[in-house]
Amino acid sequence: MWSSTSASEDVKTTNSRTIRRLLIVGIAVAATATTASFVGSPAASTKAATTIEATKATAKAKVTKPKRKPTKAPMTTKRAATTTVKATTTTASLTVNPEVAKVLAGYEAYFTAFVAAAREPERAEQLLPTGMTGDALARMLEIRHLDATEGVAWDGTRKDIVSGPRIESIGDTTATLRDCRSVGGVLRKKATGQAVPGTTEPDVDDMRVTFVRMSGKWVVTTTERFNDVEGRSRCVPGSPSP
Repeated sequence: MWSSTSASEDVKTTNSRTIRRLLIVGIAVAATATTASFVGSPAASTKAATTIEATKATAKAKVTKPKRKPTKAPMTTKRAATTTVKATTTTASLTVNPEVAKVLAGYEAYFTAFVAAAREPERAEQLLPTGMTGDALARMLEIRHLDATEGVAWDGTRKDIVSGPRIESIGDTTATLRDCRSVGGVLRKKATGQAVPGTTEPDVDDMRVTFVRMSGKWVVTTTERFNDVEGRSRCVPGSPSP
């Protein structure tokens, strides 16, 4: 049987949630893609440059008032970049680009690190660097340190994260993808097993994720959100974002 919480504990939890969301919704370090590659159909390849140029010129990440859902996938919010990315390879080479698989492997490593640290926040410093770096790592470390201090942990697993990434660009040192992803699971107090208010509903977000190449591997360095309300995107989890 879970013990109930006092009114002061609820206030403390709510304040903590606000701090966590404020940490997540920060200004990310912009990463500039150099040489780009795209995954698309032959019919769409001749229009890749025009479509991406128009989309990136108009897309803007939205910043909303933070709320506590610290267990959800980290979202370092910034305005969408307006740089022009031009396709430089043929359709045939795009479909067999070995870097696509490497970027997706880096994204999976990011999720693996996130899940492990969310379940064991006291070990965040050892677990998180295996899947993220830069701003993404710094912000997630702060969130997990707060979890450890408050004695809370996520009860989810990798299966609670539904993802449908689509590669946007791959350059010499940076790469980006878009993803409509849903993060379920619940944040619970470790001592009692009681759910932390505000963390019981899945978050659905339309995201752009930026990677940097490190020692031949792609590692997540920043993320940005495109839906107006955090966790309430109308995109379909598991399907490629617009």
